[in-house]
Amino acid sequence: MGLIHYLQLAMTHGLGPITVGRLVEAMGSAEAVVGASVAQWQQVEGVGATKGKHLHEAMKRARGAAEEELRKAREMGFGLVCPEDAAYPALLQTVGDRPAVLYVRGTLEPRDVHAVAVVGARRCS
Repeated sequence: MGLIHYLQLAMTHGLGPITVGRLVEAMGSAEAVVGASVAQWQQVEGVGATKGKHLHEAMKRARGAAEEELRKAREMGFGLVCPEDAAYPALLQTVGDRPAVLYVRGTLEPRDVHAVAVVGARRCS
């Protein structure tokens, strides 16, 4: 259940991995973040009143896009993994600005603990 919420947060314009992490830490889960009020968001470090209102509105609009992204990824054979999943890499769990969602082609194995991945390569050459 957490995956769709993490994906929604990841697809929220203006919301980065550090703020997602702070929100989840403050509220206990991505599902709680998505269900929280603007006032609750505004209490989180680095969010504040104005930013909290805009981000919260953008997050609500991102729900449909997240559902569509999940559908498309599965059609293309990608698995998606969020920090609540057992398959999320343990070493990546310790990073402060860890990605909210990983797109995985194939499977993550315990032997992949020292594997290399491409993260954030939207404009690679």
